[in-house]
Amino acid sequence: MREFTAEFKAFPPSVKRGFLFLVGGWFCNYLFFYSFFSIQPNEMPMNLLLQQAMLGFLCFYFLLKVKNWARVVCIVGNIVIVVIYLFLLALLYATKPYFGLLAAVTAALFSASTYFLLQKEAAAYFKARNPQSDPAATGPDNNRSASS
Repeated sequence: MREFTAEFKAFPPSVKRGFLFLVGGWFCNYLFFYSFFSIQPNEMPMNLLLQQAMLGFLCFYFLLKVKNWARVVCIVGNIVIVVIYLFLLALLYATKPYFGLLAAVTAALFSASTYFLLQKEAAAYFKARNPQSDPAATGPDNNRSASS
């Protein structure tokens, strides 16, 4: 746990904000699913709730591990989630204002997370922590030309 706390403290401000908005978005997402299915006459699909919890946990874990691919996956996932919640907002606001409002808050939180994770500062931080070797710079052709 200390490792994750140290990682979080080392984040630049944009990454911290993006992560915190992401946590809030996943909390509201889970609350939406739980609330929506709790008023249904059918049994709540526990596999769906567990799936949502696991997706959120994996997203948090790999962002805390500062994996650039996780940042990209989270951004793409956030965009999909925002579109879904905007659709739910339009669909539910007139008939069930509570769900419409919760959909709006969830979409706003995921949008804010996406905004902060897309900042240049966040991208630079993740790329600096995950340097990728340039195959063109270390390829066999470059080594031959340097020794000639």
